[in-house]
Amino acid sequence: MEGLIFLIIVSFIFLVTLKYLQNRINRQRIEEEIERKSARQKQLEHETIQERQRLKELARQRKIAEEQESFIKKSAEPLRYMFFDTSALDYNLSNLYSKVIKINRWINEPFHSKFFEFLVLFKDNEFMIIDRNTDVITMYVRDEDNVMQESKAYQVYSSKDIVVFVIDHVINDFDKSLGIDDIQDTLIAVIIITLMQSVHYLSNDATLNTIEKLTNNYLTKDNIENIVAQIKVKDSRYVSIQNAFEKAFLCNKTLPFNDGIKAIDLKFPVKLPKKYLQTI
Repeated sequence: MEGLIFLIIVSFIFLVTLKYLQNRINRQRIEEEIERKSARQKQLEHETIQERQRLKELARQRKIAEEQESFIKKSAEPLRYMFFDTSALDYNLSNLYSKVIKINRWINEPFHSKFFEFLVLFKDNEFMIIDRNTDVITMYVRDEDNVMQESKAYQVYSSKDIVVFVIDHVINDFDKSLGIDDIQDTLIAVIIITLMQSVHYLSNDATLNTIEKLTNNYLTKDNIENIVAQIKVKDSRYVSIQNAFEKAFLCNKTLPFNDGIKAIDLKFPVKLPKKYLQTI
């Protein structure tokens, strides 16, 4: 009897222990399953965030591409500006107008009109710079009234050729720290210096009077005169201009001139032509 009771107790303890172990195993499985589901959920959330970031980056790149495409299309469209008709100028002066005004879009006033006015002045008048190394030949001839007249013959440079050469060589060499206004004033100063070295059929005074007449009411006249003075004293800031002038006299040919030729009056632009829209 006692053996039976002992067996029953042992069996009960075994069953209880077995049940406990089964419950523990089940709880462990449930916990592992919960952990797997939690890890999966986190993985899905991470993948979702990555996908959102990927889509956001694609949208950003698409927007940039669209903006670039739009900019390229706009850039490809020709732009129109108000320019002077240069058909009345010769090739060199017209080409200089394009390099200075059109390429840079320097249509601001009064520079635009003043620069063109000087080009017309060079086109309509024969300004000359006497070759310093020329041999002067003095001649005596009788005029129609049988009066003995003295004339001198010497070699000259065309002032137009000199100014075109100098501006063409310095237009792209200006100090990048200079503002557009200073660069434009410097270009006018180059023209002034060329005219100051020039003579006309009438006299050297006629040339100086021309300078005064064309710059009298120019807004930045004082600054231009200051730049002219600095170039003349060989200021280091204007070395490229000084070198361009020296090179101009070496590279351009001289022409024969006789001061006994009948004087030709100066021609000033009475009225500048109208500007009209041109496509660039």
